[in-house]
Amino acid sequence: MKKFVILLAFLIWIASLTGCGNRPPESQSATIFAMDTVMTITVYGEEAQEALRQATAEINRLETLFSVTRTESDLARINAADGKAVLVSPETAEVLTLAIALWEETDGTFSPGLYALQRAWGFTVGEYRVPEDAEIADLLAQVDVAEIRIDGLTVTAPPGMELDFGAIAKGYAADRLVLILRNLEIESAIISLGGDILALGERPGGAPWRVAVNDPFGHGSLGIIEVRDRAVNTSGNYERRFMSEEGETIHHILDPETGRPARSGLVSVTTVTADGARGDALATALFVMGLPDALAFVDRTPDLEAVFVTDDGRIYATRGLENMFVPEDAGRVSWS
Repeated sequence: MKKFVILLAFLIWIASLTGCGNRPPESQSATIFAMDTVMTITVYGEEAQEALRQATAEINRLETLFSVTRTESDLARINAADGKAVLVSPETAEVLTLAIALWEETDGTFSPGLYALQRAWGFTVGEYRVPEDAEIADLLAQVDVAEIRIDGLTVTAPPGMELDFGAIAKGYAADRLVLILRNLEIESAIISLGGDILALGERPGGAPWRVAVNDPFGHGSLGIIEVRDRAVNTSGNYERRFMSEEGETIHHILDPETGRPARSGLVSVTTVTADGARGDALATALFVMGLPDALAFVDRTPDLEAVFVTDDGRIYATRGLENMFVPEDAGRVSWS
């Protein structure tokens, strides 16, 4: 009997060790408000607490560089310089260089130089208005991105141009956080910066991360995108908008060619890419392009997939997502 009790205790001890070994690592999360959005970071691993501390500090640091409303930020100083050269941080120079490259790649449908126009429509402070045609024309004449000069850490923007990283900063921040997590040997994390999601590795246990694609018409989710080491970025016209006196819905995604809200026939675009900054900017560019040009762009661009929702409720998904996108209603989806 005594031997049996000892054996039983031994087996229970072994079982407890095995159970601990198979138990997935516990997660730790942090939620902060920065860059005008709610951000949530969930990290798995022994260094999770330190990772969250460093990640939070990095987001706050980047906001001090990229904010257009903080007078001491890099962007605010460029916007106030009236054509004079401004010394900026390496991060600002890096993002602006990437933004200009994406402006060229997308034939101008993405632009970092629209802040004055955003302000004219009232989107920067929520005091909405419809600018006169002459005002829009004057502002458009000052947003030639080709005139921006970057010499090392010195940036010179044309007089009158005002820069804004709103369509790329959160994606860039997510990329920076991934570098921090990997440096701490974190292998599993999910970063949600507003509409910008970046999945590091896979979920504990080996399954892919499941990212919901919001229905822009407010009916829950269009479906789930299953990803590993990918960024999922959404740009839509349903978040910041207002009704004009004539009863027209005015949204915040401006067409750089017209200076007016893009009328592309799309209500949302979700991109899947390898890095957040590129995916963030391309989601906006594809929205402005409209469905035919956007599909052609995705088709010729490596490591880019997308889900489109048109203003009449149709859903289009690119072929590269066939094994990743699980729609709520498969009958609504056209694969392109």
